[in-house]
Amino acid sequence: MQTFRDYWNLALASVDRQLVAAASACADRGQGVHAPPVGLSQIRDILDRVKPIVSPPTTHANSESGHKIQASDELFQDTLRWLQEEIRWLLKTLPSDGYMAELKEIQSILELSAEDTAHYFGTITEGWDRLVSVKHKLLLPDDAVLARSAWLVSLMADFERSLRDATCLPIQCLGRLWPITKAAANTIDEQGIKLRADAILHHERTDNAAAHAISESMAEGVAATLGVTRCFGKHLGIVDIEGNSFKRGFHIALKALGTGSDDIILSLVDLRRLALHDTSSVTARSPAGLRASMKSNFGPLDKWNFEKLKIVVQFLYSYSIQYTLAVMDAVSRAAHVGPRNKVSIVARYKAASELRVGTLVLLKQKLWWLAWSLADHVRERYEDRDGLMLRLNAVFAQSQIGTLRDWRREALGIEVTGKAPRYRLLKKCILGEWTGISSLIRESITSGDMTLDELSSWPALEPLRTRAEYNKIVKEFGKS
Repeated sequence: MQTFRDYWNLALASVDRQLVAAASACADRGQGVHAPPVGLSQIRDILDRVKPIVSPPTTHANSESGHKIQASDELFQDTLRWLQEEIRWLLKTLPSDGYMAELKEIQSILELSAEDTAHYFGTITEGWDRLVSVKHKLLLPDDAVLARSAWLVSLMADFERSLRDATCLPIQCLGRLWPITKAAANTIDEQGIKLRADAILHHERTDNAAAHAISESMAEGVAATLGVTRCFGKHLGIVDIEGNSFKRGFHIALKALGTGSDDIILSLVDLRRLALHDTSSVTARSPAGLRASMKSNFGPLDKWNFEKLKIVVQFLYSYSIQYTLAVMDAVSRAAHVGPRNKVSIVARYKAASELRVGTLVLLKQKLWWLAWSLADHVRERYEDRDGLMLRLNAVFAQSQIGTLRDWRREALGIEVTGKAPRYRLLKKCILGEWTGISSLIRESITSGDMTLDELSSWPALEPLRTRAEYNKIVKEFGKS
């Protein structure tokens, strides 16, 4: 019994950690908060025309003049053309919106012959030096892109770690419980996981050795992690860890990355690979890097809108959290059967109660996708009653992200007649129905069902707080 409690504490702590990590990753760590190192207007300033003191016709008389280009000097002329072509390639990495005039002028300078370059800049050495300076500017690392690349690498690593924890914790804590023993053994067989003799002898318990072997196998990469996750879940009786928030939400929002969860995750792995190998999405603004970027299905990381990246974060943590909770659900149902099942019932109730608070926190942080996903999953798997609060939270989250589902019809279908005032008040606010709202606010307060702090902080009540009748009643009860 104590072992089950230890497992539950560790697993639920893992879910809490992932919720905190998701909020952190959806802050500005991957956002383009740094000024780009260079723009077209700066490049244009570097290439300003120089008026020579001595006129070109006079300087041509001097064989040592900085304007004098020998016709026989093909090596220099070829080198200059090469440099001009390289700069033209690098310029393609800069946004040109609003700077088309500057871009055209820069491009015309990059088409000049060696002699015309000398005339334009005063001397050929000045022209060469300016062009090399432009190239160096274009190769400067973009701090915003570097931050975003590190952000993605860290995000994917935490996602994989979370799936490993969800799989290995029950084996470590409860590996001798039959359903877990069976799931672990079948996973090891089907995934071809090697159990080395030295590793087995290193552990006092064989279940610890099995958990270690499975963890090492999953650490080989995302594909291996997903394979073990699916296999272990299947043998635990988890049919589908993806609720409606995936199939009719995340999969639609992230369709550019793939049609299903595994496709989307593997596409993100490809994007991480681009970032790690420093092609187009980090520091190397080179023709080869550009070509590598163009071959990808989703474009370089620095071109992604941060709002889209926040959906990626919520998708990954939703996946790992739902898998963790699905494993916990299966374990709790197997761990205590018959008359001794009170501990598992209490554990499930504890998880649902804590995660209802977690959903509210996500709503306050405006992480609508993850809030919807968590509320849906907890209500379906853990909530033994009607799950009214979770249902209302889920439908409110949907209303904020404009999913293809008819959230309004879903909200109308939630029956709150005869329920506590808080549920009736939430439903009215979500639907924007204000008839009789004053009496309902009063009832919520005077019945003791809601505090003034709850009224002032619950996200779904935000439209209510802009209404005169709300402010009048709150003032009446002693809080302005």
